Amino acid sequence: MTVIPLILGNIKNFEPNASRRKFEQGRQEALAKKQALLDRLSQLPDGEQKAKESKRMINLNRNFSGFREYPEYGMVHRYFAYKQALLKEGERLVQAGDILVTAFTDPSWTPLFVSIKDLVTEVGGLMTHGAVIAREYGLPAVVGVENATKRIEDGQRIRVNGTEGYIEIL
Repeated sequence: MTVIPLILGNIKNFEPNASRRKFEQGRQEALAKKQALLDRLSQLPDGEQKAKESKRMINLNRNFSGFREYPEYGMVHRYFAYKQALLKEGERLVQAGDILVTAFTDPSWTPLFVSIKDLVTEVGGLMTHGAVIAREYGLPAVVGVENATKRIEDGQRIRVNGTEGYIEIL
């Protein structure tokens, strides 16, 4: 682990409360730089106005610059929850893995074949699109089932026997 050597290095190299002292040192340096800048601006023509506006902008920047980290923190914080939800949904789909019952398929249907378990089409033969793609994906398929989309209702449980070429309504 790289975290432990980093922590041990900080313990060895920094005395207790070093972070507070370093922060205060940085704050004092920033205040000194701010004052030096404002003093230089005051020397310019219309310098008082320029210094006043610059002081306002410096204060805004110092007060609100930390907020730029909040959106990133929120996104990163939620990514884990998103990932868990997507993995859970993916597992559910794998377990459910649907049987596509349709009149026919064409090449535009090909991406759908990765998410189905079986295929039933009304139109088809040995060399039709659905039959060929189902073989390529190793899916059981029965093609040429007359009125399949009318006989099989959405959500109905069926068994597809691609080897023998028939379906059973369960």
